Amino acid sequence: AHFDLRKEAAYALFHLLHDERMAGSILTRELAIEFVGLLRAPDPQVVDMALTVVERVLGTLEGAQRLVEEADGIDALEQLVYSAAANAEMAARASFLVDKYYGE
Repeated sequence: AHFDLRKEAAYALFHLLHDERMAGSILTRELAIEFVGLLRAPDPQVVDMALTVVERVLGTLEGAQRLVEEADGIDALEQLVYSAAANAEMAARASFLVDKYYGE
């Protein structure tokens, strides 16, 4: 039940992030950390959404590389790259983010 609530909240926030006027005020460090945590979710749709948000965070939020790293995001991204559970597109996107922002 807890995961279902997090999932629904994440979807609502994800849709709000598409509105540039809203994104600037709701895309906070705390929200970014929550989406990094969702990279390990058991639901592939949630992981896909989290990847999209983490990519946006890395591209727009000041200090995001360090924030994602401190939230164990590099490990979460690398697990997606090497996980048999992740589909090829998610693995490629995760690999791209690690290469682009962390040079690994």
